[in-house]
Amino acid sequence: MKFTHILIGLMTVFLLASCHQKKRLNETEITQIAKEAYIYGYPIVENYRNMSISAIDTQNPNFVKPFNELAVLPVQLTAEVEVTETEEATENGNEEKIQAQTEISVKPGKTDMAYGSAWLDLRREPAVVTISQVESKRYFSVQFVDLFGNDFDYFSSLKDGSRGGRLLIVAPGWKGDKPEGISRVVESPSAFVFVMFRLQTGDMTGAEKNTKIMNQYKIEPLSQYAHTTPPPSPQPLNFPVYNSAKAKTPEFFTYLNFMLQFCTIPKEENGMMKRFAEIGIVPGKAFDYSTMSDSEKKALIDGMAAGQAELDTMSKTNVKAPVLFGTSSNLLKENYPYRAYIASKNLYGNSSEEIWGIIYEVSASNKKLNGKNQYELRFEKNNLPPVSAFWSLSAYPVSQQFSGFNPSSSFTISSTRQSFKLNEDGTLTLYLQQQKPGEEKLSNWMPVPEGRFFLLLQLYQPKEEVLKGQWPSPKIIRMNNSSSQDSASVSLPVYPKLKQPALIRTAYR
Repeated sequence: MKFTHILIGLMTVFLLASCHQKKRLNETEITQIAKEAYIYGYPIVENYRNMSISAIDTQNPNFVKPFNELAVLPVQLTAEVEVTETEEATENGNEEKIQAQTEISVKPGKTDMAYGSAWLDLRREPAVVTISQVESKRYFSVQFVDLFGNDFDYFSSLKDGSRGGRLLIVAPGWKGDKPEGISRVVESPSAFVFVMFRLQTGDMTGAEKNTKIMNQYKIEPLSQYAHTTPPPSPQPLNFPVYNSAKAKTPEFFTYLNFMLQFCTIPKEENGMMKRFAEIGIVPGKAFDYSTMSDSEKKALIDGMAAGQAELDTMSKTNVKAPVLFGTSSNLLKENYPYRAYIASKNLYGNSSEEIWGIIYEVSASNKKLNGKNQYELRFEKNNLPPVSAFWSLSAYPVSQQFSGFNPSSSFTISSTRQSFKLNEDGTLTLYLQQQKPGEEKLSNWMPVPEGRFFLLLQLYQPKEEVLKGQWPSPKIIRMNNSSSQDSASVSLPVYPKLKQPALIRTAYR
């Protein structure tokens, strides 16, 4: 009898332990969680890629500055075409002929924007960002982006006027008083912050003035600004070496786990994070999938592939029409697939109130843009881009859309430095082609790259009708290739790749 009681007791303990044992996920569940985590973490890992290249890996050819130092990029010049007509005397036997020749050359042109960038590390102490005063009509903005890819603040001519000021950027949970001379204290949702500086260049005769203004921008630790003793240094970080090939494997989650420890996770995402933890995605914890079976590892990889496939599908869907950028970051916070999609196209997209961008990859007939063709971009009467600052149109080789954008390898026209010729009915037609058009069209001509290209139309400080979706964007019409007015073609020069990680993967500025 005693033995029977002991046996029953052991069986009870075993059953209770079994009930409390963690249920092992099946392959379908692993795939679904991995897909959700991949989409959620995509902007974070992309930010780490940029941060690693820009501020950590000093051996990388695109390294610019360490943390908490401002990199002022040289004023870049867009390519501008110069067409000259010459006459050359030649002899053909005893008969002299005069031949008209067209010479095409590409010379430095004008640009609309000067740039600066920085990565802030706020773990030790806050950073003071000083923005210098500018003329009242000159556009400028300083954009602050957290690790989720969200714009959490701006200091700009639209929001703050032209007087300049100082911002104290603090890490999540920072406690302290606002020092004297600080315009406002801004708490970042993450301990690392990307900062983008933009300054309208205006008249290029004032290029030195632009550089002088940018050089007056400053980033300094709070202790240096306040002349106090700096706090103790945090523990050194062992940054995982970023590798683009590994980021396409389950090592993606190694980068994600590492970066999540520096992010403030919203309370509404706690349930989702618990779900992610079931496959080992935990902030600050080493990601180890070696204990998974082969079928579970395959399920994990399948989940990543499913996440990427969803982003690819969104891209294919959006390529049928102009792709819009500029949606306020607040609208992206809980729309994880769209947030990841925007990060894949434009990691540091602007708030719509600052810059509204439209990318054209196809014509109105849904054909991909190609430099061998001729196009017209048509604005209806009284329907030019409604902006408080200015608008610009740039053409980029399609190869730059997912690599390093180089302002010097684009053609650009702008409302600030072009005198466009309106049609008799009040409409405006821009001629996009490699060939030089007839004399009556030259004022509205923008050359385009050879091969496939895309266009970027940017509206700086767009007006209310744009933000409300009431302004119809212009269409790109593909024209007949056999125009009798064509006389010569233009090719973009080959420029060396510039050290400008601030523009990596995006020129949507």
